[in-house]
Amino acid sequence: MLEIETRNDIFLNAPRPVLGEKAADDRRRERGDVFRTLIHMDEPDHKAYRAMTAQWFQPSSLRKLEGRMAELAKRYVDRMVDLGGSCDFIQDVAVHYPLYVILSILGLPESDHPRMLKLTQELFGAADEEMRRGETTEDFMAVIADYFRYFGELTASRRASTSCAQPRRTTRCGEPPSAPASRSC
Repeated sequence: MLEIETRNDIFLNAPRPVLGEKAADDRRRERGDVFRTLIHMDEPDHKAYRAMTAQWFQPSSLRKLEGRMAELAKRYVDRMVDLGGSCDFIQDVAVHYPLYVILSILGLPESDHPRMLKLTQELFGAADEEMRRGETTEDFMAVIADYFRYFGELTASRRASTSCAQPRRTTRCGEPPSAPASRSC
């Protein structure tokens, strides 16, 4: 796995970050990419965009969240105990814990975590009948629209806030990462 991670000249994210059907690749080639996120990027863009949030994931920043991460870890260990010694580890723990840690790092309210889990599953599980919202391109575009709406509202709220407790580095869609932050604390 480490070999793959360190060989981004061979193991590319683009044109797709997850395996899918050839028909999806053909549609993407015809219509163009619907969106481009960090997991869709290769170097040099990946490194430049990743650098925008790298500080949030540095040990000094993560230490500030140790209590929250320990609380989440205890919650999921307790959940496994409550399940009586047997569980579906993927569905009962592994799906939730890493996402909730990331959402905590981003400062999202816990009340939004189930919504983010559902949107994440619909987005990255679009080829999976159990995960996807629907079967049409319009259904998939609605998932993307929900993401943009959520993060657009969050960005507007944070820009209006006088608090610097949450991450503030934002750029508009399409701006290069070297563009000035819209507002910094």
